[in-house]
Amino acid sequence: MDFFNTTMIEKIYNILKKRIINLEFKFDQKINVKKLAENFNVSQTPIRDALNNLVKDELVIVKPRIGYFITKFNKNDLCEIYEVRKMIECFALESSIYSDHSKFKKYHNEILNIRENFTSPKYYDKFNDLDSEIHLSIVEESKNKQLIKVFKIIYPFVQISQNFDKTGKKSLNEIYNVILLLEKILDKDILNAKLVLREHIENCKIIGVESLKNYNIG
Repeated sequence: MDFFNTTMIEKIYNILKKRIINLEFKFDQKINVKKLAENFNVSQTPIRDALNNLVKDELVIVKPRIGYFITKFNKNDLCEIYEVRKMIECFALESSIYSDHSKFKKYHNEILNIRENFTSPKYYDKFNDLDSEIHLSIVEESKNKQLIKVFKIIYPFVQISQNFDKTGKKSLNEIYNVILLLEKILDKDILNAKLVLREHIENCKIIGVESLKNYNIG
């Protein structure tokens, strides 16, 4: 496989992954490989290669002799994902609390700016993007490669659940918890940082489960 094909597969993979996370596909929707190939102006081979990578991420499933489908998950799946997320992040936070957290100072300044300008839906997306970056950074600070690997597998499903909430309820309610979390991290207050983190993740799980009902998924 040449460099051009590898780069094209990666590009298609990233675009399709973002579309799945943004709920541009329906759950359990069959993916039209031929149409995607036409849209990307490529053969079906790089489309299938990109989809096979998404199968590894568990965002897509493949049914032999039938085709590729968007993964469907239910309330129990979502609750389990959030419980695993909680365990990973709290462990990562505890193991890295005395690391250099200078990047979290930058996050703190950015989120304070979002809070002050929280007047339109575009800031919901800004907050969700920053929130995702903060949580990934918490896990990466642990320097535990296996932990980071597992987290990166489950976190796209967390991002999908964030997009269930079209009202921005999560953003409005949780922006203050994230600010408090960052302050506790910067203070190296491990006990209270973990308490705030647990509460934040639990609140997001509840909102995600509630919002899941809008998609007729039990």
